[in-house]
Amino acid sequence: MDSSLLSFRIDWRWSPLLVAASAAFVACAFPDRMPLEWGYENSLIENIQLGVMLFGVALCATAKNRRSFYRFAAFVVLLCLLREVSFGRTVFFPVEGQTDTFRKWKEIPCGWLAHWGIAAYIAGLTVFFVSRRLWKSLWEIVRAKSFPVWGFLLMLAGALLNTVEEAVFHDYVAEEIGELGMYLAFVYLLAVYTRRPEYTNPNPEK
Repeated sequence: MDSSLLSFRIDWRWSPLLVAASAAFVACAFPDRMPLEWGYENSLIENIQLGVMLFGVALCATAKNRRSFYRFAAFVVLLCLLREVSFGRTVFFPVEGQTDTFRKWKEIPCGWLAHWGIAAYIAGLTVFFVSRRLWKSLWEIVRAKSFPVWGFLLMLAGALLNTVEEAVFHDYVAEEIGELGMYLAFVYLLAVYTRRPEYTNPNPEK
């Protein structure tokens, strides 16, 4: 991408998302000062993550430009949201008497249907993406004249931090907080792309 297309300008309407993401990354340095329970499934941090992603789904679903592409994006973000709760497994099938432990799909009656349902969902998204030629919209968005650098940098930083905390330090509280920061930066990008005028399509139906 031409460096002249890079923009370090911050969309101040949505800047609280970047501030919150940055605060989450700083908080990762002090996991010992936070409750261990924050690293559990269905914890306060994970519930905030779900709220942030649900906001991202709403942003995409209500976009006025490139509607087909952003409807597709809404379902992709929804897929990520469902993955956070293991597609309902960590909500509806806890192991009684044990902390942060859940039944596996193979231990759940007809649990195998979940795998087929997830596969069908992903296949449907793939068919829609290809049949509607949404890669064209994706390319147009990527080539837009004001690439929001800070949002992407913070999102990538969150992804890296989340991976390191899980794989190297095995600190699940910091991992969840880093993941929250990543989602906040991601939703900032969704807000910029779905709401900033220069990203709109002359034909809003496309």
